[in-house]
Amino acid sequence: MHDMDKNKLGSIGTAIVATIAILALGLVFLGKAQNPASNEVKTAIPETKNLQDFTNDVGAHQNSREQTTEKVSTANPTKNSVILSGTENPNPIEKTPNISLPASVNLDIPFQSQAPFGYWGLPYQDACEEASAIMVDAFFKGSPLTAETMKSEILKLVEWEKKTFGHYEDTNAAEIVRILKEYFGRKDVEVLYEYTLDDIKKAVSNGYPVIMTLAGRELNNPYYNVPGPVYHALVVKGYVDNKFITNDPGTKRGHDYLYDPQILIKANHEWSAPDIDQGRHAIIITKS
Repeated sequence: MHDMDKNKLGSIGTAIVATIAILALGLVFLGKAQNPASNEVKTAIPETKNLQDFTNDVGAHQNSREQTTEKVSTANPTKNSVILSGTENPNPIEKTPNISLPASVNLDIPFQSQAPFGYWGLPYQDACEEASAIMVDAFFKGSPLTAETMKSEILKLVEWEKKTFGHYEDTNAAEIVRILKEYFGRKDVEVLYEYTLDDIKKAVSNGYPVIMTLAGRELNNPYYNVPGPVYHALVVKGYVDNKFITNDPGTKRGHDYLYDPQILIKANHEWSAPDIDQGRHAIIITKS
């Protein structure tokens, strides 16, 4: 062949190779355009974290949970009850949310002193629990309560207690419930060892008298014989103007006697020897 022909053939070969290369590149770009999944998957895969990164994340979530719990706890505080144990002295909350109560209540519970004729010798000086239970029973029966009735009922109840409990002095909350149920035949009586002030208000609003056992000398009632009873009981029958209305059998002036609720709450203990202040807080609610 001539050199000229060889040159032409070389140029043609180079052109063919270039054309093939261009076609191949076109096919590659066409395939990627039709199937971009590989690019998307690569973009979606997160960057791998090391152990420290995961530890930091866990700590961040834990701190977030604790902060949330603290906020919830602040927004919805645990119900602060009056008594959890005899040695604790928590402050009762003033009002339970979402309870609608009347502005004032005063149940028509008849009254007589535990010493109905003014004689404070035995058994009358220790008969405040008995007198309180007698007043509550008379309320449900709708019966009048004369001084003579109170005297005779105390004497009969004291004899029953001696046979049933082996004593009549310093009866505790559970024994007062037994008196109301077993002696008087009351059907629905309960003791609350944890309660709020509004629990008492709600009870009397529903027509339920509340007997409270108390460290009597902490009441500072000016009508008590000095220094006042170590152990005492009375009936809460209502409330008005941030005061509890009571029938306090410890004085002849005890009908509708007003007490500051906080004084009653602080003094509220059932019998405990040798220290009354170690006794549990307790209220006895009679419903029927």
